[in-house]
Amino acid sequence: MFAAESADIFHSLMSSPLSIRTEFHTHHASPTRLLKELEDLLGSSAQFKVDMRHNIYEIDTAEEFNVGTLYERCKGGKSKRVGFMTENSQPMKK
Repeated sequence: MFAAESADIFHSLMSSPLSIRTEFHTHHASPTRLLKELEDLLGSSAQFKVDMRHNIYEIDTAEEFNVGTLYERCKGGKSKRVGFMTENSQPMKK
């Protein structure tokens, strides 16, 4: 699994150039959460690379994405694949 101290997260670097760079602060998401949210936003076959530089993720992608949406998903738990509560969730009864 990825550790917060990990220097790099790589995913699917195929033939297309990763020409779009976006910066995203590390306090918004763990490396694992960021990877899951990027896969959800960009699609499972998306091409991207994430480098961690100090406290900033440098995200290189082949296509643009909405950083605000990424922030909201990481902050609010809106991913379909990660078990976080959303505004419509009901607390579990004991």
